[in-house]
This record gives sequence, structure tokens and C-alpha cells, in this order.
Amino acid sequence: MMDNPIPQELRADHLFLIMGGNPLPNWVAARLLLKPGGQVYLVCSAGTPNGDRGTYSTAQRLSQVLQSNGYLPAKLLQVQNEANAAEIFNAVKKAAAAIQGGQINCHYTGGTKAMSVHTYRAVAARNGAGLPPFHFTYLDARRQKMIFDPILGRNDSLFFEVGLAKDAEIDFKTLLQLHENHTIKSQDLLEPPQNRKDLAKELHQICMQAGGLKGYSGWRMGCLKNGAKFKDEPELAQLRLDETLQGGLVPLCQKVAALAGLPTAGLTLGRAAQGLGCPNSTEFAKWLDGPWLEDYTYDCIQQAQTGLDLSSLTKDIKIHIPTSSYDFQLDVSCMRGYQLYALSCFSGGERGTFKEHLIEVVTRARQIGGDAARAALVCYCPQSRDLQLEMSDQLDAPGQVKVFGASELRNLPASLRDWFQN
Repeated sequence: MMDNPIPQELRADHLFLIMGGNPLPNWVAARLLLKPGGQVYLVCSAGTPNGDRGTYSTAQRLSQVLQSNGYLPAKLLQVQNEANAAEIFNAVKKAAAAIQGGQINCHYTGGTKAMSVHTYRAVAARNGAGLPPFHFTYLDARRQKMIFDPILGRNDSLFFEVGLAKDAEIDFKTLLQLHENHTIKSQDLLEPPQNRKDLAKELHQICMQAGGLKGYSGWRMGCLKNGAKFKDEPELAQLRLDETLQGGLVPLCQKVAALAGLPTAGLTLGRAAQGLGCPNSTEFAKWLDGPWLEDYTYDCIQQAQTGLDLSSLTKDIKIHIPTSSYDFQLDVSCMRGYQLYALSCFSGGERGTFKEHLIEVVTRARQIGGDAARAALVCYCPQSRDLQLEMSDQLDAPGQVKVFGASELRNLPASLRDWFQN
């Protein structure tokens, strides 16, 4: 797609944006609707004594990020009461009246209904007086289209597909900068080492066999853990893989030995961990307990991404929010244009836990990426479509939720590619 599909004659010298809880739509609007050297006006609200924090600080962060990308400092139009029609109208009217020339546009995706309506009214009231016709726009997040309202001389709305517009692209770190104090606390290697990818592929193949997932789950729960806790390092180090990985799990022992450059006879978890470059047996056991599916999913995205313009592909990101005591994690994530794709990976088999993981990843994806974000669960659920339909309805997220279950995992790269493209 072209850098910016919005024709030059529809772009603004002065662009009014209404701040909502998520600043991403206004980032997209500013990047696509403003002419070089143009001025942004951010209509925002102050906080209230009852705990409503308002959108003033969000507007400040958006202005800072835009400035770091070469834009003029935004003019912040702060209202004390976001429900007061007269206050909103007068604040915007005053700013619009000071504009003596150039194209004026208003983008009304964000903010409350009152903020949108009365900002729209105030900008429209400035129309005329020798100025070019104003344009009013809205970003349809789910269809990724920028919609221009009908104006005098044009009865129909105009729309432009903007999901992959180069000028609207944003990387994950910049996306976090738009949010208050969201910082990356830690993250795993940007790309898993090849031996982990190869071993993850072997584990996936085992779990796809009849009884394979149940057999592997029984092994890790019985051999790596005492209840919910991992066994002590000395005990884990002495665990005999050649004796405990039996039946359908024998190929796993053979693969570990081959990748570690060791014979299968007498192979222990400790020697395998050392041969594979793991810090210790405990860390290897933790990886075998579930994160291997993150590595497998990451590898499959790499295989699927040709020609898809994906960016910021990473895994195991832990995000810290100072205002909360809870750090949350994104197992695997990437960006496509300005759209966040977040995936939760779960190698267990409990349906209730499937739902918990899916609710978590949908919530976090929306929190960071707004309504344009997409969320998925990678698991071995045998009824993936039923689960997807149920949770899409429960979360009011049609088209935003995906479950990659046992059927989709037969060819996960192809399933992922279809998801990204659709």
C-alpha cells in the first residue's frame, strides 16, 4: 500500500482531534490527515474529584510522541467538564476562530459523545468566510478505514483503507509510549535459538498425536513438579530422561539428545540442559512446562510473515504499569501497520483455563492497541471454532478473537497467515 492513501487536497493545515481513553486512533489521524507543518489541536478533559483522571495527560503524551516524529507541539484545548456542552463548544470555537487561513479538519473518533458532538458543532460553525470546505472524519477501527463525512457538493461519504498505510505504522515501543507509564519490564530473546525452535517443533508433533498431549502433560506434572511447584534443582538435574520419556514420548528424548550432542543412554535433564545452553535444569524444566509453545508460535509467524509487512515480532514481554501492582505478559506479539496482534499460548488441556487465557489476552490487547487490536489463543483445544464463537459473543468482540486449536495447529503457519490477511 502507498505511504498515505489520503489525497493531499483532503489533508488539513489545522486538525482538531478529540482525546479518548486510547490515543492510537488519534496517532493514525494525525499521521494521515495533517499536511507537513500543520497544527494539531487536542480537545481533552481534566480529571474530576471522584477519580476520573480525564484525558489531559493522554493528550500530553500524544503531543510528545508526535513532536519526536517531527510534528509541531500540539495545542491542548482542555475543558473542565467533559459533559458541559457550552464549555466544550466555546473552547473549540475560540481556537477555531483564531485560524485565519488554511484547510481545517475535525476527526471525531475519540472522546465522549458530548465531546465529539460539540467539537463537531464548534468546528462546523467556523466554516465559510473564504476558507476551504471543512472535512470531518472518523476511523472505523474494525474495518481499518478512514471515513470522510458528506459535505456540500458531495452527497456520499468517502473512505480510504488505511490499515497498512506506511505513514500510520507504529512500532510496539512507541505504542507503549502513548500510554501512561507503560514500560517493558523484561522480554525474552527477540528470536529463540534454533535448538529451542527444533525442540519446540518436536514437542508440537508429539502433542498432535493421539494421546500425545495427555501423555506429555502427565510426564511434566509427574516428573518436573511436586504439585504446583517445580522440584528442586538437584532432583531435576538427576531426572533420567531415557527412563521417564517412554512410549509416545521416546522421540522427545531422542530429539533432546541429538540437539545436545549426547547419547540417549543415561541422559539426564541436567546434562541435556547444559548441552542445550540452558542456565540450569530448573530453567529447562520451566521451558518444557509451557513456554516451548511460545517459541513454536514465534517460529510459525516467522514462516508465515513473507509479504505481510509485520514488525516488532517478539515474545514473552512483561509490561509494568506503576499505577497497578500487577505486571502483565504478552506471550507473542507483533504489529502490522498500526494494528497490534497479541497471542496467548497454552499447552494445557482444560477448557476453563482456555477461556481465562483468552479473556486475559483480549483485555490486554484492547488496553494497548484499542479496538483495532486482534487477540488469539494458541492451544490444543479440539473444539476451537465453538470456543471462538462463544468467547467472541461473550467479549463482544466479533472478528477480534481467534482460537488456533488442534485443527489449526495441523498447519499453524498457514492458519496464522490467513488470520493476518483477514
